[in-house]
Amino acid sequence: MKINTKKLFMIFIVLIMNEPPIFYNFNLINTIYRMLQIGVVFYAGIILIRRGMDKCIISVLLYCLTNIIITLLFNTNDVVIILYRMVFCFVFVYLNYFFTIEYQEEFLNIFCNILLIYTFINFLLFIKYPHGIIQIVNSNSWNNIYFLGLDNQFARIIIPALGLLFLLPNRWEGFKNIFFSFIIILSNAYVVFTCKSATLILAFVILILGIFFSKYFKIFFSGKLLFICYISIFVVFVLFNNLQITFVSDFVTYFFKKDITFSGRTVIWMKALNEFLNSPIWGQGATLTGNMIGNLSAHNIILQILLENGMIGLLLFFNIFNVTILKDYSKNNRLYKIGYMVIFSIMLSLFGEVYSLEYLLSFLLIISAVKNKRKIRATNYEQI
Repeated sequence: MKINTKKLFMIFIVLIMNEPPIFYNFNLINTIYRMLQIGVVFYAGIILIRRGMDKCIISVLLYCLTNIIITLLFNTNDVVIILYRMVFCFVFVYLNYFFTIEYQEEFLNIFCNILLIYTFINFLLFIKYPHGIIQIVNSNSWNNIYFLGLDNQFARIIIPALGLLFLLPNRWEGFKNIFFSFIIILSNAYVVFTCKSATLILAFVILILGIFFSKYFKIFFSGKLLFICYISIFVVFVLFNNLQITFVSDFVTYFFKKDITFSGRTVIWMKALNEFLNSPIWGQGATLTGNMIGNLSAHNIILQILLENGMIGLLLFFNIFNVTILKDYSKNNRLYKIGYMVIFSIMLSLFGEVYSLEYLLSFLLIISAVKNKRKIRATNYEQI
């Protein structure tokens, strides 16, 4: 039996980059795991030196470097951990981009399988521990605060995992693959709706409906349209909501079954906006303690970026969208039909919570990588 070393190596890299659903609170295991992650960082550095960067990678690098520089200048707390997180965020995105260009469907299927296994483990744990498993560790150590069960944190994997499932056409060929895909969707739907997280439910529903309408009704949601929709939602529900506009209040109460404060989030949003106005250009640097607004996060990804990196950080963040999805491509292409909806759904899951950006940025660059690969193939075909 011939061992596919290339595939085994990709599985190893994906396992190291995507932390497992249960993060063991044993110092030895944590130390080994972090050392392997550092090894992956060096591996990515070697590839980067040998292959160079294109505009997609440069846009992510500029955003990560800006976050690090502003944090070093304005925030003396948690610098080591934040530095590590931003470096690993870049490495995570870069390696996903690199492997997608090099191996495309073979890598994306490995990536998809591992994320789906994690979501299914979460589903099984959710049944056994319906009130959640909470592991709290020292924020100054190498350990992570990791949650399972009723906490919203697992949304960071659920939507990307389903996104890859929908994105790969071979997952919908043959009875066995279709049956397995539906089992995964239903198990995740159970977790999503039992959690009763409004943003996660909305992201899940929008993803399913968006893909359904684009597939069966030939409705195409362009990158520009979805981007404008998201900014409009942000303005209405974050900015106008803080002004206590009546129709917004009624809408929130009727559709989300929440009070006008979105379970207290609007209070945090207002604090974040006020704190942002104190340093609107470059923000105040990233922090793990939430001492600026009395909360661990701004509970909204755009506000979080404004709070930490100001308008400079937000413009660099939007620039990543600009070089990846804000140019409309073929309306008949499955990649763009599904890929845009996945990105929009991940952004919706970040509307009321702040998870790590790795999966959002990875999807932006994965779509760009597949597009670039097709362009290269088309150019080579024309030359022949």
